[in-house]
Amino acid sequence: MSEKYKSYLKRILQVFFGIFLCGTGSYIVSRASAIGIGAWETLNVGIRARFGIPFGTANIIVSCLVIAIDLICKGKIGIGSLINGICMGLFCNLWEFHLNIVPETDSLVLGIVYIIIAYVIQLIGTVYYMSPGLGCGPRDTLGLIVGYKFPKVKISITRFFLDFFALMAGVLLGAPFGLGTVAALTLRTFIMQIVFD
Repeated sequence: MSEKYKSYLKRILQVFFGIFLCGTGSYIVSRASAIGIGAWETLNVGIRARFGIPFGTANIIVSCLVIAIDLICKGKIGIGSLINGICMGLFCNLWEFHLNIVPETDSLVLGIVYIIIAYVIQLIGTVYYMSPGLGCGPRDTLGLIVGYKFPKVKISITRFFLDFFALMAGVLLGAPFGLGTVAALTLRTFIMQIVFD
């Protein structure tokens, strides 16, 4: 096996590990949906509530739609973007149906603890899967596309507005909205500042 092949395989495995962490974080967040959670997770919960499909499957559907938008807008989609779009939802379903160890909660305090823990895990996962340079996640790519259209606006701000629209769509589909949503949006914006700004 050539060194180049070994290096590429190592980068792919790093992407998978990062996405596994992101999927784990997304699963943990979903367990606090009663208090309101992050924007894209809210959209997944709304789709789950409206159509009766698993949270992770809803994540895959949304990811594929966003990837399609990215491609139409000539965004850069790499193998890491595709792994993110498909496998993150699969990892969510793995946790929900086979490794379900985190109980659902409607407690505001415990729910915010879930959100904080989940987003720290996702931050680490995001750094892991983006470090090999094999492509951003579908939603991050869309944020970059919008950011290029408005170069004077920070990527974290453009991503905030995209998240806000995803949140509104989720609420309209029947997902709950609450103080946890505010906490999640704030943490997500902070993460985007660390990763992109």
